[in-house]
Amino acid sequence: MAKWLGESLPNESEKGTIESYERFRALVEACRVRFEKTGEKCPAELTPQLVGLEGKRVEVVDKWGEKRRFIVGRSTGWIPCHIEIPTRRSHGGPAVVGAPFKSLQVV
Repeated sequence: MAKWLGESLPNESEKGTIESYERFRALVEACRVRFEKTGEKCPAELTPQLVGLEGKRVEVVDKWGEKRRFIVGRSTGWIPCHIEIPTRRSHGGPAVVGAPFKSLQVV
């Protein structure tokens, strides 16, 4: 989010601190404000390997070696994420996990 907003990236030493969490919340709010002004959605939570594959059925082998198939969906809101839709009859699904994928193919 910081990168998308043109702000400096957090230091590794800040991880796990209250200050870091407060900065995270401020970044989320800044993304919301930008969305309200411009309609732009922050791509920070999208899975890079799946960008452009929304609506397609894919087979992935995730970073843990697990193979699965799903239709690539995308959540709504100002910070969307990719979701795993099990079948065409489904109305949603969980957020994509296990990236970066060891393999990915459209099926």
